[in-house]
Amino acid sequence: MADDLEQARTTIAELLREGVRWAGDRLAERVLQPGEPVLSAGARLVMAHVVGEGVSTAQLARKLRVSRQHVHARVKELAAAGLVVVEPAPGSQREKVVRATAAGEDRRGRALAELRRLDDEIADRVGRDDLEHLRSTLRRLLDR
Repeated sequence: MADDLEQARTTIAELLREGVRWAGDRLAERVLQPGEPVLSAGARLVMAHVVGEGVSTAQLARKLRVSRQHVHARVKELAAAGLVVVEPAPGSQREKVVRATAAGEDRRGRALAELRRLDDEIADRVGRDDLEHLRSTLRRLLDR
């Protein structure tokens, strides 16, 4: 009875937060190779958005809805790990862009592959239909 009451009080926001933590922890455990530095959750999130020919810290801050100071700190962490470089933006004297290094691209590729495996693990636990229903529901919730 107490378990039922506790489950009934669990909000969707709490479950989503716990789900993100669950996936992030597994991703961090499974992607990290010997000798690679452990990244903070914030750095992993920033790294996920450093794509293409580079992105400015202001663009990252807007996309992630965090302060530029937060992004700068995470970029410093990523640069110290050898996963990104900060370079002058083409055609700008002041603006800088953050670009993934080869090591960063490799780690991102391993992370994406692991995310697909996590989807398969979730499907094994709850069933493929329920996973696809959850995905569809979350897309509608997030207007995607």
